Amino acid sequence: ILYVPDSVVLHLESKTPGRAKGIRHNRMTFFERWGDAVRPDDQQYFAEDGYRVTGYTRHGNDPDGPTATYLPEIEGVAGETVSAPPPPEPAPERMLNVGIISIWHVRGVTLLARQLAGALDGPDIRTHILARWESEKFFDGPPVDHPRIFNGGDDPSPGDCVDWAKSNRLDAVLFVEVHPRDWKRVDALKAAGFRVFAYEHLDILRIEMLDRYNRFDGMVHSSFEAWRVFRRHHPRLPALVIPWGVPENLLPAPRGPRPAGQPLRFVHVAGWGGLNNRKNTDGLIRAWHRANPENAVLDLHTQAPADQYGPDCARILRDSRTIMLHEGTVENIHQAYAGADMLLWPSKREGLGLPIVEALACGLPALISDGYMMKQWLLPDIHGVVCPATAREGMMYLPELRVDENVLAEMIGALAAHPERVDALAERVRDDRELWLWTWQASVLRDQLRAWLEDGSAPDPALGYIPARLLDFEEERRRAFGES
Repeated sequence: ILYVPDSVVLHLESKTPGRAKGIRHNRMTFFERWGDAVRPDDQQYFAEDGYRVTGYTRHGNDPDGPTATYLPEIEGVAGETVSAPPPPEPAPERMLNVGIISIWHVRGVTLLARQLAGALDGPDIRTHILARWESEKFFDGPPVDHPRIFNGGDDPSPGDCVDWAKSNRLDAVLFVEVHPRDWKRVDALKAAGFRVFAYEHLDILRIEMLDRYNRFDGMVHSSFEAWRVFRRHHPRLPALVIPWGVPENLLPAPRGPRPAGQPLRFVHVAGWGGLNNRKNTDGLIRAWHRANPENAVLDLHTQAPADQYGPDCARILRDSRTIMLHEGTVENIHQAYAGADMLLWPSKREGLGLPIVEALACGLPALISDGYMMKQWLLPDIHGVVCPATAREGMMYLPELRVDENVLAEMIGALAAHPERVDALAERVRDDRELWLWTWQASVLRDQLRAWLEDGSAPDPALGYIPARLLDFEEERRRAFGES
């Protein structure tokens, strides 16, 4: 622009839905160059109609400054104060397209990704799924069915990933658990101009990969602990924290107090892993066998066949009269908790600890091992009990826990011998059940993500959008575990 000191420079704007970020950039650029000479031009127009501008009132959420919108306060020539005419009704919000890249078959991480997609989908946001890894198990049916899903195979090329994003006109891409081979896709999407976010679980996070996360435009977390970890390492990386919960309509009807004299019913929900899996299913089987409780049963649900837990566990499962074995994928996982009294979850390492949240939402207390993410969800001796464990450091960010099976057996025996203790824990869990339900999260997720993508308004780092009760509960939980 050729600038002459006595020139009049006009800056014309129009507020078009979906272009707020561009308008903000234009304003900042304009004010950096012409700021000293900027004057409001509306005063002369009001004067022609017999009004005088007496001041301006900020409108909208932007802080004071060149990117904010101000409405004039005007005064009539006879001294009558007249408010500025109201702004026109906003146009319908532009449809945002959000891509989600995830494993896609009936397992925990897919259930999480599907719940996120369902929360976002609506009149103004549409999600698209790119499935990658474990493609031989790919499944697009209940409970993980989705209307816009593409099976990209085990390791889709960066070019194919970018083509998928372009064909769906994506405004953002969310990686659900970043696989070590995903980084080439992250870099390709960034180079193509897409905004890329990560929804990361700590159980698969390698220490060597942690520094790479500053490539993302932001993070989405389902737990406070994951948020704290990434905030320590990447304090400038914006983050949205949506503590996990279970939709109440998916849950069985909450049961009341256990009938007197009825044997305790424990439950464990295992996945696809067999011997030495991270859920520690084989260790639990052996500990239960050692405890040999006479007045309790264990409902064991496992996606892996029993023989994959090794010959000793297979023999125990075959001969035990107190372990009720259920092989295969449960169509409605929440029904696995119906009629149970307590979850046994002495896991070695968890990314979210989904069965813990599910059980608590169903009104069941939990036995957990002393580590993350197991400790994220409950208060010890109020919502459950904690089994001691020894941490073994390795290449992963979270250490693997070693649970002493003899100690675990003693705890199982003690719980079975004192059902009144389990009943007391269950009563407190039922009282606090709303802590683990998915109620407020969907609307906050949608609103925060739209503001993030359209206006560049990163989520509040003080987490003010989270209900106060959950923030208070997290502080109480940390104190109970000696963390604050």
